[in-house]
Amino acid sequence: MAATYQTSYTPDAQAQIDEILDYYLEKHSLDLAIAIQNVFLDALKKAAKMPTAYPLDGKFISKSGREYRRIIAKNYTLIYGII
Repeated sequence: MAATYQTSYTPDAQAQIDEILDYYLEKHSLDLAIAIQNVFLDALKKAAKMPTAYPLDGKFISKSGREYRRIIAKNYTLIYGII
């Protein structure tokens, strides 16, 4: 069985996700907000299973040299680092 890595959102990422979900709740419907939330959760689960499977994002390289990768999830780009 393959290892699953621990994942978490930064406070900034969580705030952005909350804003996106609030938008869908206010402008559309609860069902659509839940569907978008599931898109984010599914992407996070995929990254936890195979974190190096997704392409590097050259725009985001930390001073410490940590590499960041990106996942395209519907109309959203999720950026994550492997610690």
